[in-house]
Amino acid sequence: MSSYGNLHSGAVMRYGTGLIMSAIILGGCSAHTDNPPLALGLGGAAAGATTGAIIGSVIDGGSPGIGAAIGAGAGALIGVAAGYQIEDARRAELARKDADIRMNQVQINSNQRELQDLQQRVLDDSQRAEPDSSRVRKLYDGPTVGNPYR
Repeated sequence: MSSYGNLHSGAVMRYGTGLIMSAIILGGCSAHTDNPPLALGLGGAAAGATTGAIIGSVIDGGSPGIGAAIGAGAGALIGVAAGYQIEDARRAELARKDADIRMNQVQINSNQRELQDLQQRVLDDSQRAEPDSSRVRKLYDGPTVGNPYR
């Protein structure tokens, strides 16, 4: 017979104890944090404790408390390692975005200088412009009512 077939009232009691311990651990780890290693370490500990408690309560001669402790330790280590990987990836992405922002700002500054140069050239050219001498007779400087070329 397998160990699952040997469940008795003591195993059911251990299984229930494991579930209660798991619920307490999961409830305590529900706090939000902006620190991925800490958050995933707590989540890993909770998942490991739950798994360890369940396995410890189902196996004949197993202990849900020891299973939860071993599972919590292993889960915390795995969670913290995953958290550091996520944090490193987040920092690399932020560094890429900062570099993009700096490059865009350089381009904006260059475009602004070019626009100012063009504006100055237009202003300089407009101040130097003189009317075409062949059309001087046709320029009208009087009131605009009526035909300006009389």
